[in-house]
Amino acid sequence: ISWNLISFTIFRFITGLGVGAEISISVTIISEFTPPHVRGRYTMLNYIWGAIGLGIAPFLILFLLSTPLSWRLVFGFSGLVAILMLFLRSRFLPESPRWLVVKGRIKETLDILQIMEDRIRRTGKSFIERKSEGELISEKVPMRELFTKQYRRVTIIILLFWTIWYITIYAWLGYEPYMVSLLGIALPSGLFFVALSYLGFPLGGLVILSVVELWQRKYLIATAAVLVATGSLILSVSKTPIEAFIGSFMATFAIAYASGAYTYTAEVFPTRMRASGTSLSDGVGHVGGAIGPFVVVAAMSAFSVRPAFIVLAIIVLISAIILLLGPKTTGKPLTSISR
Repeated sequence: ISWNLISFTIFRFITGLGVGAEISISVTIISEFTPPHVRGRYTMLNYIWGAIGLGIAPFLILFLLSTPLSWRLVFGFSGLVAILMLFLRSRFLPESPRWLVVKGRIKETLDILQIMEDRIRRTGKSFIERKSEGELISEKVPMRELFTKQYRRVTIIILLFWTIWYITIYAWLGYEPYMVSLLGIALPSGLFFVALSYLGFPLGGLVILSVVELWQRKYLIATAAVLVATGSLILSVSKTPIEAFIGSFMATFAIAYASGAYTYTAEVFPTRMRASGTSLSDGVGHVGGAIGPFVVVAAMSAFSVRPAFIVLAIIVLISAIILLLGPKTTGKPLTSISR
C-alpha cells in the first residue's frame, strides 16, 4: 500500500526486520530439537524449502509483475504467506525444551517431552531415554557474555564470516542480473535466461542435504565459497551465453550449498545464548549485506563489470579462510561444542 518512496522504504525496512529474525530463530529451534547425527540434515530440510522458493521466485515475480497490480501484488502475496505462518506456528510449533530447561521452566519442558515421547511410542519406534547434558540454567544472558574470554574467539570468527560473506552474496543477489547484462553478451530471453540460472538454488539445497552430515560443516561452507568465487571468475571472462549461464548457475548453486553456515552458527553457541549468538552474528553480518551494493557499484565504477566479478570472488574467499579458524561441530552433542 506504499504511496511514495519514503513509505515504501519504511515498510521494506520493517519486512527486513522480520526476515532477519526468521533466519536466526528457525535454525536455532530446529537445532535444539534434533539429535547430533541428524542435526545438520534437519536444519537443511528447513533451508531447502527456502531454496526451492528462491528457484521459483523469479518466475512467480515475472508473472505477478505482468498483472495490473504489478509489484504491489508481489509484496501483498508475501504478506499473506506471513499471516499463514502465524497460524501454523501457533498450532504446530512447540517451544524448544532445551530453552525451557535453561530458563528453569521444568514442568513445561517435561510436558513437551512427554508429548514427543508418546507420539514416538504410537509409531512403534524406539528412542533414547532422557538424560541430562549439563545445561547451565540461566534466566538472562547478557549480550556481553558472548565477548567474554570463553566465547570471544568463536563470536568474532562467526561475526567476521557473516559480514564478509553477506557483502558478496547481497551484491550478487541484488546486482548479478544487471552485471550480466553489462557483459556485452546477447542473452536469449533476457531476464528469463537469468532466472533459469537461479534453479541452482534448489539443486544446491538438495546436494547439501545429502552431504551435510558426512564432513565437517566448516569445510563444506568453505567449499561453497570456493564455488561462488569460481562462478564469479567464469563470469568475469564469459564471452558466450552458455559461459555466463555456467558461471551464474555455479554461484547460485553454491550460495544454497553454503546454507550449512546457518546450522554451524547455531551449533557453536550454548543453549542459553544460542538464539542471541545466532541473531547477533546474522544481524551484524547483514551490515555486510548493506555494504555489498556499494562495493559492487564502486568496483564497476572504478574498473568495469568484469573486474567487479573478480573483486566479489576475492571477498568471498576471505570469508572461507576466516571460517576455517572455527571449531569442528559435525556429529557432536550441542553441549560438548560450547558450554
